[in-house]
Amino acid sequence: MTAVQDYSCLFQSTEEQPEPISAEVKGNLPTWLTGTMIRNGPGRFECGDTSFNHWFDGQGLLHRFHIENGQVTYNSKFVRSESYADTRQRKNSIHLEFGSFIAPDPCQNIFSRFVSKFFKDEVPFDNAFDTVFTMKNKIYAAADSNIIFEIDPKTLETIRKVDYAKEFPGKETVDKLKVLLETRLDLGRGGGF
Repeated sequence: MTAVQDYSCLFQSTEEQPEPISAEVKGNLPTWLTGTMIRNGPGRFECGDTSFNHWFDGQGLLHRFHIENGQVTYNSKFVRSESYADTRQRKNSIHLEFGSFIAPDPCQNIFSRFVSKFFKDEVPFDNAFDTVFTMKNKIYAAADSNIIFEIDPKTLETIRKVDYAKEFPGKETVDKLKVLLETRLDLGRGGGF
């Protein structure tokens, strides 16, 4: 009989660490080894009374490891997407995520739900939670949508939201980006810069 592994630690929320801190290095890193690795993954799995029940619903958290002179620093920051800003402002999540059902407000009557369906701005599913890549000398955070976010590789600040089909017009560029996003599992879900 095989023991069941506990994966609950993968669904624990964490706070961002915007200022670089020294990381503990076990062993020695060569002094010539210099560079930065940025990774992306879900970092927050609840908002108010709402818990996200799927790995793809966790809010995107960027992790930066900078190696220089045998030392490593670490910092992290949430991708500032519209869905992130909305959940922070409301202190709750009211919009549908990938795998977590968000029940509608029971206080709304049928008419108001109908009107809000057609006249209320919906918060897009723009949670960039799983990929970091470079394109045209800029770094982007992304998920499985056409919405990507340009990020600053030193501070991890979200610079701007980008619709890649509009930003990179042309079939060749869009096809390359689609291949990159589709093969990101083979790339280790991140990149070094």
